[in-house]
Amino acid sequence: MLDAESGAVREQVTVDGTDLSLLTSGEPDARPLLMVHGTFWSKVWAPVMDSLGRQFRCVAVDLPGFGRSGGELTPEQATVPALAAVVGRAADTLGFATFDLAGHDIGAESSSTLRPRPTGWTGWC
Repeated sequence: MLDAESGAVREQVTVDGTDLSLLTSGEPDARPLLMVHGTFWSKVWAPVMDSLGRQFRCVAVDLPGFGRSGGELTPEQATVPALAAVVGRAADTLGFATFDLAGHDIGAESSSTLRPRPTGWTGWC
């Protein structure tokens, strides 16, 4: 589904049994830029998706219980480490061996806790 505001495409991926909504732009073979929202949802990235999509494959994820993603954000899931783990598993599910990372609000804090893994991905915030 095309997002009229950003020109990005709305997609979906399943992580740990929960359907996560993604807003994507850019060429599929470009370097991935995983974008994590704060207290709102992936549309916070809409104003920059088109311009960043010229250099990256932008993937703005709706965390569980936010935006168009399924699931419910429980108190146990609403912690920085738990949200970071969802982001890491989303990157793995998307097949990102390496990627750049951008975070907004609590998405920045969650993103900053991600560390390189043996699988090879790295990120910045």
